[in-house]
Amino acid sequence: MLPLQHSIRARSTPLTLLLRKLPRAFACFALLTAAVSTAHAFDTNWKATTSPADWLTTSNWTNGLPNANPTKNGAIQNGQMAAITGGTPSASLLYVDNGGVTQSAGTLKIGETYFLGYDANTSGSYSLSGTGTLNSGSYGVVGHNGTGLFTQTGGSNQVMFLAVGNNTTGTGTYQFNSGSISVSNNLLVGNSGTGTFIQTGGTCTCTGASWIGQYTGGNGTYQLQGGTLNTQMDCYVGYSGTGLFINSGGIHQASSVDLGWVQGGSSTYTLTGSGHLIAGYIQFSQGGGNFIQTGGTCVVNNLLKVSGFRGSIPTYAISAGTLSTPQLSLGQDDSTFHEGGKFSITGGRAIINVGNYTQNPLATLLSMVDSSGLSPIESTGTATLSGIWQVTDLGTPPGRIDVLDAAGGISGTFSQVVLPNANWSWGITGNQLWLVNAPEPAPLVLLGLGGVALLGRRRSR
Repeated sequence: MLPLQHSIRARSTPLTLLLRKLPRAFACFALLTAAVSTAHAFDTNWKATTSPADWLTTSNWTNGLPNANPTKNGAIQNGQMAAITGGTPSASLLYVDNGGVTQSAGTLKIGETYFLGYDANTSGSYSLSGTGTLNSGSYGVVGHNGTGLFTQTGGSNQVMFLAVGNNTTGTGTYQFNSGSISVSNNLLVGNSGTGTFIQTGGTCTCTGASWIGQYTGGNGTYQLQGGTLNTQMDCYVGYSGTGLFINSGGIHQASSVDLGWVQGGSSTYTLTGSGHLIAGYIQFSQGGGNFIQTGGTCVVNNLLKVSGFRGSIPTYAISAGTLSTPQLSLGQDDSTFHEGGKFSITGGRAIINVGNYTQNPLATLLSMVDSSGLSPIESTGTATLSGIWQVTDLGTPPGRIDVLDAAGGISGTFSQVVLPNANWSWGITGNQLWLVNAPEPAPLVLLGLGGVALLGRRRSR
């Protein structure tokens, strides 16, 4: 289930994007299914009985070396390992069902597609290191129907489409520690199967879009612990499947990060540690979704829009780290599609810098005040208020708390304000929205209790 082309940008409404995208995706799926079903024939099989053995030794194959031109497919199914240490081997198609390939130098040219774990209940692996180059003219599939493992500690992996966890029974893992990956079209993690991509270093460049949890039933996880992931188009987390992106230490660049694009999908993006996200847009759709920032730096160059679609209510929650965007918009005033959204701030350990802040009638601002206070929204532009504001006391010292400071002024007001108790009050003074926690002074309470005790002693006499 690999789509051949996904070039739609997330700049129109979610509905128009969905209608525009579906015919193309399903047509491409049909093309790939037909191509794979007719191509699963082996021209030559690996027969070496020791591991690793030299790929370029003709006698290690049942019918000579595989070749890209003229086309000659190769298969490794005997549980052994083929080694590439130099030269320019090639194959039209490569199936690694039980066994593996290790490459430390040279260039392996795959004319069409390589599969690691093509059939169900099989397992295939590939290890790329040193100065090795793997070049596939079409697809690289890690875990097609079976289990696939790709480990890269160096070298260059060049492919048009890279899928990790492709079909429903497929399970794929890509461990990327160093080197480079160049995907000239789309990266799919958890296409219809279960895919895990772990990056601790190196640079992965995707010219097209990246899809984490693509189709219904697909389960994709991308763990960015170091290095750089550059998605030149959109990064979809939980398109119609389940997607989880954890950025704890790397640099993630994307034209747009899109969460919960189709109803029924499940999506979460977690930014923590020293992770860095730079995106043109962050937006949500029918599947809702959650963006959780507990550290790191999030830079949104155009628009951060926390707004669902057709009843979904996404959440952006921040408790630490830095968030910067010229436009923060919550919800949308749309009585037809009921586009709500929540922006949650916990404690006073974050930095939130925005240009304009807009809260629409169906949106909610959640202020979770704790012993560190509350991180204010610092706006260099204007702030427009509407919808709900809910304040939660997580152990707050008394005093004034600044919630929003808009240099260009505040307009509008909330339709509903929910405070923890009667000790709390709020207001707008000039360009500032504020809270005050003013509990009854403790000495007066103690005095009252002492008076009651004294009265009791007097009465007992």
